[in-house]
Amino acid sequence: MTRSFFCLLAALALEAPVYGQSAAFEVVSIKPAPQDKKELQRHLGTRIDSAMADFGGVSIMMLITRAYGLNSFQVLGTPELNTTRFNILAKLPAGSSTAQVPEMLKTLLRERFRLEAHQDTRDFRVYSLTATKGGPKIPVKPADYDAATAHGSPPVTMARLADFINQYRDYLRLDRPVLDQSGLKSEYLIDLAAFMQPSLDAAMAAPKDGANPTAVESAVFGAVENLGLRLEPRKVSMTALVIDRIEMRPTPQ
Repeated sequence: MTRSFFCLLAALALEAPVYGQSAAFEVVSIKPAPQDKKELQRHLGTRIDSAMADFGGVSIMMLITRAYGLNSFQVLGTPELNTTRFNILAKLPAGSSTAQVPEMLKTLLRERFRLEAHQDTRDFRVYSLTATKGGPKIPVKPADYDAATAHGSPPVTMARLADFINQYRDYLRLDRPVLDQSGLKSEYLIDLAAFMQPSLDAAMAAPKDGANPTAVESAVFGAVENLGLRLEPRKVSMTALVIDRIEMRPTPQ
């Protein structure tokens, strides 16, 4: 951690009051994520320890799903929730634990993004993400994995993979969201960009008017099958979070 960053935290602490609730970050810095893709990739992903939470290139949707433990399709709100991205650095209060981060994110969303929402129960038509008989064809995160020295995308769970596909759902013309029902709890080494690229290429090649979604959908199914997984259509009843109000620009702390 650089000296300049600690100076930034100190300045923020002097300028802003600490939230009145115990389940809140002590100091938070929120900045718009870079628009340039290469620059965005340099600070992409989430790193959390007992002292700091670092959210790189995170959308408001990602914050909401982590805070409330939901899939992105269970959050009903404006499409901008997926497209507006930020770099967020947050200091955890002394003595707190990473298990409190979801509650801290709820406070952050209420205080800085003015989130107001209510829960409901909805029926969803989904693609269930499951493993094939042979199991996943992707490596499990090794026990000695070190995020500080590792290259490429950070390890992901099957739930994260499903949510990643959902972020591109409209562009890929999928008629239903993807839900992880694989039962796999490990983290896997998946290059998400490489995984998604064939499907994105198929979507770009498809005619804009009167396009047959089958070709794009087949590309998505093929990419999933290459990982030793599959997508099956199902209908499920689940909790939904309905967004009543949210501001896309964070208020000053």
